[in-house]
Amino acid sequence: MSLSLHPPPSGSSSSRPSSTLATSFRDRNIALPNFATLKTKELRSGHRQSVRGLGWSIDGRKLATCGADRSIRVWVPERSVDHRASTELRGHAESVDQLVWHPLQPEVLASASADRTVRVWDARVQPAAVSVVSTPGANINIAYHPTGNYVAVGDKTDTVSVVDTRQNRIVHTVCTRRSAPAGGEAYSATTVLGSHDEINELAFSPDGSLLLLSSGSGAVHIHTTSTYQRIHSHPAHTANVFCLEYDPLSRFVATASSDAMLSLWHATEWHSLKMVTSLAFPARAIGFSFDGELLAAAGEDAFISINATNPALALGADDSDQLHRLPLGAGTMINTLAWHPSKYVLAYAGDEAPKDAGVVRVFNL
Repeated sequence: MSLSLHPPPSGSSSSRPSSTLATSFRDRNIALPNFATLKTKELRSGHRQSVRGLGWSIDGRKLATCGADRSIRVWVPERSVDHRASTELRGHAESVDQLVWHPLQPEVLASASADRTVRVWDARVQPAAVSVVSTPGANINIAYHPTGNYVAVGDKTDTVSVVDTRQNRIVHTVCTRRSAPAGGEAYSATTVLGSHDEINELAFSPDGSLLLLSSGSGAVHIHTTSTYQRIHSHPAHTANVFCLEYDPLSRFVATASSDAMLSLWHATEWHSLKMVTSLAFPARAIGFSFDGELLAAAGEDAFISINATNPALALGADDSDQLHRLPLGAGTMINTLAWHPSKYVLAYAGDEAPKDAGVVRVFNL
């Protein structure tokens, strides 16, 4: 089943839930904040260039950000938004494009950089990384296995490297090209796929048994983590799939494509649950709230769209699952966003006007 959702009619408020949505949340004892009344706080002067990635620690106390200025910064936003109260982590030689916190240890995070390294950091230890692992290409995305024993990192050559963080070495690579890595790129195990496909995002399943790769062909490629062989390719979109994320309760997988569509899929059966059409431009970042009830999405639109995920809502043509449009500054393009792990608090950042370069914003802090 696929539900096509429509934007609110002209003149209606996009900052308040519809009566259908409000009733649905009340019936399930979910108390949403009044988004229209909430404020946004700014974390300034932490980065000198655009912020590429951010994320909350598993306990929600810390927010880490990384960017084109080669640095990582760890904030404690509820204590202070002053950059002098944050901690800077340096060591990467080029842009740091993404980071991810350890799923079990609230002080440990891993970063992926264009300098062809993955670094694992302990926020309590200054200033050097705990470990550094070289990779085949300039890295653009990273994901932790739910055990915390591995990270998967994707690079610009469309190679995915699986790093054992206990041994600090690559234990497997998945190559979406016609031949295995050559020369010094030989690793203990390599899965070579028969044809090239652009890899944009990756995610481990909550039980750790699967690795999902979103692709330029519009498919989500599904690999088993026992051998990293591909077991299925799901035709999620007809265009490039930029974003991919599991909801925290393991019910849904969300995908976002260059056709400006967001799709919600059943996490195990992979049938379509919902299609969201609240954006005019492709989403570059998506994120589920801690309870999986909300999905935020943003890119080149002049707002962040916050949508309800419940696929059981029977919405008509004059209704929408969009709960709020969080306005952005002129010319802003969102690169990254993340919900707090236990609150309806949303951090986001991207490419902005020069006077606001490197600013991180937190909604409802």
